Amino acid sequence: MTKEEILIKDYESTQAFIDKADSFLFWIRNWAIVLCSAVIVFAVTNHSAIILLSNILIICGFLFVELIQKSFHEDALKHSYEVEKIIQESVWGNKPFPTNYQFGLGHSINTVTLKRLKSILFHRGRWHNVAFYLLILFFSLTTLLIIPFVPETTPKEKPQIIKNIEYNIDRNEIDSTKVMPNEEIKSNR
Repeated sequence: MTKEEILIKDYESTQAFIDKADSFLFWIRNWAIVLCSAVIVFAVTNHSAIILLSNILIICGFLFVELIQKSFHEDALKHSYEVEKIIQESVWGNKPFPTNYQFGLGHSINTVTLKRLKSILFHRGRWHNVAFYLLILFFSLTTLLIIPFVPETTPKEKPQIIKNIEYNIDRNEIDSTKVMPNEEIKSNR
């Protein structure tokens, strides 16, 4: 394998890792939306501010996981840029191949530290990462103001009707037009 082929292979594998990290970041955000939305609905349904406040912990957890994944993503982007620079300078620029080049992405991924996560969190170019989770937090806290105005339903107010579904075997259709109150069902048994 020539040096150019090694660089191309390194670049391709790094790009594959970057693509995978991008998809993980989207999955993290999608699950944050799904779980926080479910907690909001459950809290409103049960008139529970304590359940709703658990969204703060959920948001912090997802943000922490996203910051860790983002640190891996940034390391891969940095390695990708270095490989691109070597390809441009040595292959097309006729400069000598660097002696300090190391193949692969493993040596480029740094250890995750709280200091590094903090720098990623407060980086000005990534304000949208924080804004995403602040928006979910805003909706969660706004829901606290809405909970008192949502009417409570008690089991007595819920309809006591059971739909009696009959299957029409000849036509394979469901006939759900027959609706009977509980009392009629008990008397028919």
